[in-house]
Amino acid sequence: MSEGDHDRAPERAQEKEETDCRHPFHCDPKNDIILISKEGTELRASGYHLGLASLFFEGLLSLPPAENDDEVSPVGGQNEPIQLDFSHATVSLFLDLASSHEPCLPPLEMHRAKELLALTEFTLSSEKLVSLAHEAVKDAFADHPFELLVLASDRNDVPMARQALGRISSSTLKCRMFHTSSTTLTPQDKDEFHAFLRSLNPSFRLSLLTIILTSGEVRETRHTSLRPGLFLNDDWSSLAKKFNPSI
Repeated sequence: MSEGDHDRAPERAQEKEETDCRHPFHCDPKNDIILISKEGTELRASGYHLGLASLFFEGLLSLPPAENDDEVSPVGGQNEPIQLDFSHATVSLFLDLASSHEPCLPPLEMHRAKELLALTEFTLSSEKLVSLAHEAVKDAFADHPFELLVLASDRNDVPMARQALGRISSSTLKCRMFHTSSTTLTPQDKDEFHAFLRSLNPSFRLSLLTIILTSGEVRETRHTSLRPGLFLNDDWSSLAKKFNPSI
């Protein structure tokens, strides 16, 4: 290595680091808006398309520059990137949707669909994009109704909760929550059920218990007498329409 090459080594290392921080696809220098993901990845986007897809970006990009300062770039310009608390993979998906006339999504994993929905709502995106994100969540959580119910609780989303409950049949409940063919729950079953209930917000938890518990009589151990008791309805799908945390 020549002396000149040696002197340029730190500069080249910095250039490589900056290049590594750029998204491999959303990096067109002609695009005027710079978004920074939570990992620090730089993604370039069209301000025109962002404004069409999102009220958040439409409002942000229409802000005037500071008074008496012709040097200040618009928000999101080269000197002032927009920081987003979302992964670069999710921001990239969002940009794909925002720049498409007929947006569509590939199958997504649960965490990616969940984050995309949060991003479309955070940015006040168009009804079409929010609807696509909802469909992505629906598909991603299709075989995971309990996780969908927890997500609905986190969002305080009653329609989503009813959708989740509609997918929980007696067989689904036994496979996911209870690990015995007996009608009596094991200590492990009880602990798992209690842990699931604790993962729901208080209003969702109370509403769920209200609809899944049914009254009856229990025969006391080693006795022939009966006493009042509560039983767990194991077919939650039939109770989905009754779920109402607001009551």
